[in-house]
Amino acid sequence: MLSPVLGVDLTGLAGTGTGSGQGSDAPVSECATGQAANASVDCLMAGAADSLDTNWSTELPALSVTYTPTRVVLFSDQTSTGCGDATSAVAPFYCPPDQIVYPDTAFYDDLRTQDGASGGPLAEMYVVAHEWDHHIQNISGISNGLDLQATRPTSDSVRLELQADFFAGAWVGAASTIKDSRGVTFLKPVS
Repeated sequence: MLSPVLGVDLTGLAGTGTGSGQGSDAPVSECATGQAANASVDCLMAGAADSLDTNWSTELPALSVTYTPTRVVLFSDQTSTGCGDATSAVAPFYCPPDQIVYPDTAFYDDLRTQDGASGGPLAEMYVVAHEWDHHIQNISGISNGLDLQATRPTSDSVRLELQADFFAGAWVGAASTIKDSRGVTFLKPVS
């Protein structure tokens, strides 16, 4: 398993979802190169998770906040989470009770085929970074006491979404290249 090598818990990438989201360790074990990350969404998510973990494990302590890693669990169709059962209709999300990021891999296909998106791997990583940043808001206390259960957007929820976008953009913008913990470059951001 790559978790000890990469320094981030990637067990969730093996897939705990159901339907076509059920996976095995095989795809993650093949994520040893940047080429693999650019060719496989599983490997891309593993590289993004490693880069985000490396970034936040340095940045949060510098702000006197204890960093607690999160996990990424890829799914498609449906999965069970600490927030309840989820389907592809919810798109990628972060679940505070279990502190896990759940990217729906079919979401990326839908962006390209139904919505005409063309951002490629960097856009896919940005989505994971945005959800990871909800974890940062959770563990740092930023989201404490805010009304996030409302059925309609509130100023609190809009503020958190914008801040997660800002954090994700700062993560992408800070790197001239995005590397995993071994220094393997797997994506160069578009300038």
